[in-house]
Amino acid sequence: MSPVGKLVIDNEEYVVIPRREFEKLAGESRGRKRERERPAREAAMEIIGRTLLQRRIKAGLSQEELARKAGVRSETISRIESGHFRPRRETMARLDAAMGLK
Repeated sequence: MSPVGKLVIDNEEYVVIPRREFEKLAGESRGRKRERERPAREAAMEIIGRTLLQRRIKAGLSQEELARKAGVRSETISRIESGHFRPRRETMARLDAAMGLK
């Protein structure tokens, strides 16, 4: 992408580029904005996962150990911690109890 030319209006310099280049840049910009504006549900799942990970590490447990104590699969803990799964309240209560938080 190279500028076709430039304009100076009221001592302000403007760069002129082909419309298709402008549309491409504008589309990329909109895409990045959408990535930053995650839905609340996704953000909540990430926060829940991060919190579980921190609590598990503080409790000195591996995913497998926590899973065994809570009676859930280790894959469930992995999915929660990575933010790819929204656990039921009952599951979180079992995990909290297994870590001695309840």
